[in-house]
Amino acid sequence: DACVRDCRELFPQGILSLGWTIDLGLGRAYDDGHVDAMLALLRRHRLEQTPTLIAANLRLVAIFGGDALRRILDETAGDLLLWTGTGEPSVLPNLLDDARAALVATRGPFKARVSFDANVAPSWLLGVVALAAFKVYRGYAACLAILALRGNKK
Repeated sequence: DACVRDCRELFPQGILSLGWTIDLGLGRAYDDGHVDAMLALLRRHRLEQTPTLIAANLRLVAIFGGDALRRILDETAGDLLLWTGTGEPSVLPNLLDDARAALVATRGPFKARVSFDANVAPSWLLGVVALAAFKVYRGYAACLAILALRGNKK
């Protein structure tokens, strides 16, 4: 709330870019709780009909669907940006179409735009290899974090 308030005060004509902190290693979809919290934030700051950019992870939408996120498109003037994060592996080209289809299939055409900011793999094989390497890295990093926590408890 404080960040949104400060941004609106300092840049009253600016377009806010809002989103969620996610962990791709958990394999979770965006759910109604995520959307309820975002809609409540927009309402508290009277931003429902103000151009706003709502960022969501492309891979999660393509894999798990866009049922919950679709409400943002239906209930606000915001645009949805589907993106890949810094350090996240490239996505397969078909995930762009899968994500778009997941949002459209929910309830037909929508009033707001959906845009993409994604690193797209040049081939299916490179995309699969990049994702596999990312999963191995995430697993390794998680193991190191657990070991560090155990070492601090002694």
